[in-house]
Amino acid sequence: MRTDATGRVLHDPKGGTFWFDAGAVCLDFAHTGGEGPYAVFETLHEPADLAGWLAQPPLVAVLTVPATTRELTAARTLRQAVWDTAHARAAGRPLPTGAVDVINRAAAGPPLAPSSPPTARRRRGRRRCGPGRRCRPWPGR
Repeated sequence: MRTDATGRVLHDPKGGTFWFDAGAVCLDFAHTGGEGPYAVFETLHEPADLAGWLAQPPLVAVLTVPATTRELTAARTLRQAVWDTAHARAAGRPLPTGAVDVINRAAAGPPLAPSSPPTARRRRGRRRCGPGRRCRPWPGR
């Protein structure tokens, strides 16, 4: 499987599993469970479940601090907003204002800052030099 592909393995409440690709990560996220009749499909039971979902391809986001109950609640609220908005769009209905507001608030937060794992090695400012050669910086500098 490509790491930039969308889609996930979903688990049926009756015990079966199947591959489902909604075509976008946000829609894959919307299929992690839900409220009411969709509660039987819930996969985000505790904060660690959210961290695990984020760590899977294509996101492969590794949290540097454990997810909190508050973040799990916010994620579930966002998931419901994505679900409601996607279904309204698919049905040709006006987008639900409250759901759009939830999505916009989540999107307005500060962007995540990528970082290298602590075991990654950095190249220092070494230069490629040798007798009779001009020194050049490492590529990408």
